[in-house]
Amino acid sequence: HTWPVGIHQVLRPDLEVIPGASKEARITVNSDGIRGPEMPADRHLKRLLCVGGSSTECLYLDDAQTWPYRLMELLNERLPDYPCWVGNSGVGGKASREHLKFLQETDWLQKTDAIVMMAGVNDLIRDLAGAPDGDISSAGAPLWTKARLLALVRWIWIRERAKQSVVQDDRGEWYRDARRKRRASQLVAESPLNEVDLGHYEQRLRSIARLCKARGVQAVFVSQPTVWREDLPRKIEDTLWFGWIPSKGYLASGSLRQAMDRYNNVMRRVCEMEGIDFADLSAMDGKAEYFYDDCHFTEAGADEVARRIVSAKPMIGRR
Repeated sequence: HTWPVGIHQVLRPDLEVIPGASKEARITVNSDGIRGPEMPADRHLKRLLCVGGSSTECLYLDDAQTWPYRLMELLNERLPDYPCWVGNSGVGGKASREHLKFLQETDWLQKTDAIVMMAGVNDLIRDLAGAPDGDISSAGAPLWTKARLLALVRWIWIRERAKQSVVQDDRGEWYRDARRKRRASQLVAESPLNEVDLGHYEQRLRSIARLCKARGVQAVFVSQPTVWREDLPRKIEDTLWFGWIPSKGYLASGSLRQAMDRYNNVMRRVCEMEGIDFADLSAMDGKAEYFYDDCHFTEAGADEVARRIVSAKPMIGRR
């Protein structure tokens, strides 16, 4: 759930393929393998860690335009006498299964004051693919789905013993192929999701919530906003590539909206039952200016995420 240490890279995405991304996206990874600035040694300064998948990673956005970095800026503007550091441990393809394992097996809960977790969409996509308990490796998905759909380009390759990286596709051209596959496939209205899938997701969220409480760390769970809705304009529909269902095709955008709402409602319920802070981003749903595909944020979208989290939880990390 961390990156190779010491990466300093600039991506130059094709803005026709990824509209709303950064013209030049600097990616900086600190000595802890976290995207963003070094974590301060001063324990009087509050430390927050954002956990999630590619929607948190913000691959094609500049460091300073990602929503974790904007969250840090907005919190410090609001409470300048109580400064905070915010790190970004979002990694493409990770879901609640990996989030839980990461928090169980690392010392980050000892080093931070708050965990901000956006989750749901990768759990949904894995469950649509029929992955047992969210494990995509045994879902029988085609190679391009494993490599692109769920890992959002497992794109970093580290040369042996060198702090250098090569991005396989810094312009985002692979999106063309992923979108073309969806356009050429049958759209399915009926979702294969069931209560067992949602039950596993709920169990993992409860485990994360209880783990944070046991360690005395504030947890803020963030709902997953997406562009999905009924009657999307064709221009927006053509940017989609999520929702593959084995041997059937792709789930239609309106059905994807309903499915995502179910996962977000599970998160809301867990927060209510476990006493965990919840930041509801559903007001962003279906608004194309915030997304360049199904669920990945434009610069405007990432800024809106940060603003809504701050509005919902202005004292995050200051308990």
